[in-house]
Amino acid sequence: DLNDGVNCILHLIPTPGAMILLRVAESIVRRYYVKVTGKSAEKVLWGDILKELEQSQQVEKSLIGYLQYLKQKRNEAEHPDKRFSQEEAERVLIQVKGLLEEVSESL
Repeated sequence: DLNDGVNCILHLIPTPGAMILLRVAESIVRRYYVKVTGKSAEKVLWGDILKELEQSQQVEKSLIGYLQYLKQKRNEAEHPDKRFSQEEAERVLIQVKGLLEEVSESL
């Protein structure tokens, strides 16, 4: 998915690129949640995951910032009329990259 999202952005197809990258982010968040809490993330909503991670002493504040930004963009993407500009899609890519860097040692 990461490669597909980047390819969409490189080929100036921003909305699908951003959507795919948000899927990548959600997958990362769910795996990180399982690692931190030891609980299943299968049926937990992203907002609930974020709340629980915010309360955890193991999670860096910088990571919470990435998660909040990506959650906001994901919520925006749920609206059927939402279209991402090239700049927005690139910003999502940068945030997903930061998220990957923050959690890479933990996963």
